[in-house]
Amino acid sequence: MNTPSIVLSSLLGLALVLLIAPSVIAMNRGKTLRNIALWLAIVFALGLVYQNFGPERSPLSSLPATQNGDASDDQQMDQTATPIEDQNYTPPRE
Repeated sequence: MNTPSIVLSSLLGLALVLLIAPSVIAMNRGKTLRNIALWLAIVFALGLVYQNFGPERSPLSSLPATQNGDASDDQQMDQTATPIEDQNYTPPRE
């Protein structure tokens, strides 16, 4: 994204907040603290679910590492990997 689009997106977001905020505040009069606590609980629960069952979590990642000298396999994998410079990769232009 370039700078003008970021500025225009920010102005659009601010305009939406200014248009919607008075009605939302009037609707939540007297229940604001309860709603804040409810949303914090929802976000906290989603964070825990993501942390425990997210995409970086796999059944094998919770297994303990073996102690029988498997470090040589890791070194062999590092030596056989092809560096990115050798692949002649050129990123797409915008």
